[in-house]
Amino acid sequence: MGRLSIAVFIGALSAATTAYAYSFAPTGTSFTISGQMSFGGGGIGVDCKTFFAGTTQADGVAQITAASFSGGTLSVCDGIYPLNLPWTVKAQDPRSAIISMISVRAPVFGDCAVRDVTVAVGKGGAIHVGRIDMPPSCTIYGGDLKPNMTVSIVP
Repeated sequence: MGRLSIAVFIGALSAATTAYAYSFAPTGTSFTISGQMSFGGGGIGVDCKTFFAGTTQADGVAQITAASFSGGTLSVCDGIYPLNLPWTVKAQDPRSAIISMISVRAPVFGDCAVRDVTVAVGKGGAIHVGRIDMPPSCTIYGGDLKPNMTVSIVP
């Protein structure tokens, strides 16, 4: 196989690979998403009102650029802070996405982080978060979040 043939083959392979990629739509927009999530660690759990703000980039990747938590017993959620924003959100398939590099500082549990989290994406962009263990001592027990606008995953 000549050099030109190899280059054409690699180009075709790359095109085929990207043809199956998924992305968020609409692109170039800002969004908010909010709801309840349960946080905890060491046998303690608390329900928090959760708010995220972000954008969908031109390439269809989303970013969470702000996050806040409030409520809970003794307002413990008010002391949970996001770290290392923005968090990147990539569509994995028509019904799920991966959020990368989530980390928080929680007064009761300390700094906790996880590299990649897969979440379910429902109708209109609603997010369901299952149990996530965040070393060294935090757990997200799950929650449901709804966007302020329709966000879709498209091929």
